[in-house]
Amino acid sequence: MIAALLLSLGSFSPAFSGLASTRLNQSPLSTLLPEGPELRCWTKDGDHQSFEGEDLFIYIDGGAEIYFEYGFRRVIVQDYRNDAGSRLSLEIFEMQFPESAYGMFTFKSSPRGEAVILGDECRLAEYYLNLRKGRYLVTITGLDQDSTPRDGLVSLAGLVEKKLGGGGEPPSLISLLPEEGLNPQSLKFFKGPLALYNIYPFFREDVFAFQAGIKGDYANRYSLFLFEYSAEETAGGRFSETRVKFSSEPKYGHIRWDGELLRVRDDKGRAMLARHFGRFIILVLGEDNRETAEALLARAEKRLPAQKEER
Repeated sequence: MIAALLLSLGSFSPAFSGLASTRLNQSPLSTLLPEGPELRCWTKDGDHQSFEGEDLFIYIDGGAEIYFEYGFRRVIVQDYRNDAGSRLSLEIFEMQFPESAYGMFTFKSSPRGEAVILGDECRLAEYYLNLRKGRYLVTITGLDQDSTPRDGLVSLAGLVEKKLGGGGEPPSLISLLPEEGLNPQSLKFFKGPLALYNIYPFFREDVFAFQAGIKGDYANRYSLFLFEYSAEETAGGRFSETRVKFSSEPKYGHIRWDGELLRVRDDKGRAMLARHFGRFIILVLGEDNRETAEALLARAEKRLPAQKEER
């Protein structure tokens, strides 16, 4: 069940085993850690820890599944301390692909964060920072939340960013979202049901079974979901199954199907408008304004490739 695997990314509980300890100095990520004079007023606080593959479950108590859903390889963790006693924790995640790092970045970053010009993308919140570059995701967290030096978060991120090599482009799926009215910081890229459920809990099971997906929020208070599939026939079959599932879920009502468009309302009064188009399922979620929802869906359709194609 998807719901049983939901997590809070802000409540990691590190714990270490003998196996993990034998790997502390063997991580290929250790060369990415800032050290020595470049740190200026900061110094390393203890030894680093590294975790590879399923050892991530040792480090993250109850929250590792989402990393594997996006594509996880390894992580290295190092704490730092300055002369004033402030402490920062640096995590460098190596993901499988640039789109894996992009997805986790959108999943972890606050939409209210401040953009910082570093790497492919960087966002600073009150006491933490997330940065992505290529297949790497960097998270720096102030361990003293009431007195976290924001300049320390940014300066440490800058030192790491210089060591990460070349960058990477966002997934091509992003370019299919209509640009007018889109809030760029609202983007969420997902590769599986855990991330999707955390964005909006459509179903407890993996009903959409998509290849990749994206969600963006618009100024008209609507959210647009695009679910991508490997082929048009796959998308059509999945849409048919999804229509049936909506009808069987008690939380959904006012279900109407006119042969092309599916209309649904959830238990909080939010309206959904969905249809199958080529290799995609398009779904608009928001207020019960038929004209606005249909207009956004039509704008999305115009950006999608209509022809059949295999990938």
